[in-house]
Amino acid sequence: MEQKEDSVLWKSNRSVIRLVPWLAVASLVIWVRTAFAAPLVEIVVYSSGTSLPATGIAACSEPDCLGYTIPQSQWTWAVLYPKTYVAWSVANGNPKKRVYLLVDGKTVASARSGNLLLLSTGGFSTGPHVVQGMGYGMDGSAGLSTATTICFNTPAPCY
Repeated sequence: MEQKEDSVLWKSNRSVIRLVPWLAVASLVIWVRTAFAAPLVEIVVYSSGTSLPATGIAACSEPDCLGYTIPQSQWTWAVLYPKTYVAWSVANGNPKKRVYLLVDGKTVASARSGNLLLLSTGGFSTGPHVVQGMGYGMDGSAGLSTATTICFNTPAPCY
């Protein structure tokens, strides 16, 4: 009787032993897909110029606004200072790469991890402009934040 129990136990152990390599391969595939997924970029354009801590938000690229609790109805949608800070976040990004700020599709600023982006509006016409953040993943793929239209040097709404 005891020999039978040992053989049943041995068979179940063999099944587990056969399963382990497949679990390792599945884990590796999931890790690779996560490690090399396109980066998720998010930006917050402050409406309070370069004073810190920021006291207002012009706009966010995502509704969660990097955790800020200021509701979207209180965003100004305008940058009225010549220089304004822009906070950013890059998930699945390469920490050794810079993050870029784009206005109307052109790079206007960049920063490394731990630094805010600086948006200078002096060289732009008064009115609406499209602002985006761009970061790079571990595999070199670029990720863009959601495009956000805000007013430069004039209160919103601007046309």
